Amino acid sequence: MSYYLLNNKLYALGDKSITEIDKNNVKNAGSSIDEEIVVAVVEMETTQITVSDAAQDRVDTIVAGDFKQKAGEGYLLQSEKIRKNIYQVMGIHQDRVREVYSLFGEKKKIKIVPYGVLLRSVLLKNIALPEKQPVMFIDSFDQEILITIFSGQIIGKTRKITSVSSMEVVAAEIKRNEKNYQKQWVGVSGGLTAAFIYVSNSKAVVDHLIEKEHLEPEQVLYFEWDCPVFEGLKENNVNLNYCPPEVLVKKAKNETARKFMVKFSAAGLVILMAFLGNIFLRMMTSQMQSFCFDLKNTNQVLKEELKKIDQTAYRSFLKAEQKRWGSVYVEFMNCVPDEYAVNSLQMLRLKNGVSLEVFLNLRDKEAFYEEILPSNKFKDLVVKDVILDQQPGKLIKVNL
Repeated sequence: MSYYLLNNKLYALGDKSITEIDKNNVKNAGSSIDEEIVVAVVEMETTQITVSDAAQDRVDTIVAGDFKQKAGEGYLLQSEKIRKNIYQVMGIHQDRVREVYSLFGEKKKIKIVPYGVLLRSVLLKNIALPEKQPVMFIDSFDQEILITIFSGQIIGKTRKITSVSSMEVVAAEIKRNEKNYQKQWVGVSGGLTAAFIYVSNSKAVVDHLIEKEHLEPEQVLYFEWDCPVFEGLKENNVNLNYCPPEVLVKKAKNETARKFMVKFSAAGLVILMAFLGNIFLRMMTSQMQSFCFDLKNTNQVLKEELKKIDQTAYRSFLKAEQKRWGSVYVEFMNCVPDEYAVNSLQMLRLKNGVSLEVFLNLRDKEAFYEEILPSNKFKDLVVKDVILDQQPGKLIKVNL
């Protein structure tokens, strides 16, 4: 929604019309809190300040100090760079800004834009603003005349004529503004007179300037706008905005609280993730321990089964080869001291006989090891120390 605050009247821009609205009921304006409300305000003081290259990092401080000396205190400032080292400072009194916020409520998204800035954007869109030739805009709206002078990007102070009794009154005010401009801008350059370009949305003003004041037609431009400032509000491409200090403080506090809540939520999420991760880790650890226990039991069962298979294979072998190898095996086992017991036995049929591997443990864990010496018959017998079922033992390899 777009509004225009002129003196004590508030106007709203509709789809096809401009209407004056009751300021007491304007808080209900806007379909939602998120909808932006743009308000054009006429009252604005402007000044131009030159800042050297060496002082560019202190622009805000220099701008505020210079403006305070020229216009006084209590203004909310916005500045823009219009030329090299030249800044235009625009100030709206904080009482006027607070009035706008009191009308619409602080919870609404409010954007306050100076009338002169909007008018300049309208002119730039429709005509070229020459740097060295001033442009005077005579705005006629709702029985009031507003006069603003532009010199390139520079915006002059807007003058109001609230009671227009005749075109002669308007013409006299135009001449007075011309003289003020000559003193302020051209006088410092040797007293030269600058030829104005006049722009207006009033056909009566344009005709009077040409017919009565004898201006050349090319000096006077006419645009058929009901309200020029609303032409600028339709574009809404001005980045300037004014906000009361207390609202800025509140917004800063809300932003700080929001950032704190974001950080707090993030920290809470980290703690929650750590807690859930710990629970998950404990569950996985318990499952892994259970899995390892089951795997160990399975491994023991397999070992027992392998022993049975080895013994079955050995018995089967003895049964088939007892005439040939039985006596040899008995003789081999006689080489093993009685202190040892057979832990396991593996047999492998070779091309020219059988390879035998026997794993032995001491029958008595406290007993001393007896040496197992090769016999004359089994000269290729190999004896190694090994660990069997977490106990010292012997491995005997021999080819029968």
